[in-house]
Amino acid sequence: MSKIKVFKLNQCDWWAGEDLETVKAAYLTEMGVDSEIDNPHEVTDLELRTLKFVEGDDPAPEEGWTFKQQLDFMLLYDRKFPCFFASTEW
Repeated sequence: MSKIKVFKLNQCDWWAGEDLETVKAAYLTEMGVDSEIDNPHEVTDLELRTLKFVEGDDPAPEEGWTFKQQLDFMLLYDRKFPCFFASTEW
């Protein structure tokens, strides 16, 4: 299996998978063909270590896990990829 990466697809959505093309295809299938993909790119190692993953509205961002910790958790529990990773809209 290839290395799983996190991709930012637009201003608010991140998805995880092996490569950008399969992630974009899964995103469009899941979200609908009219969904916006704007400047899609792989998240850098620095971003993985500094961006915070927060569930719900309660915790302050500094209390969340890093994106890297969340990705490691998903890999540990055999999450199927490509898949939704995070959003600022949920």
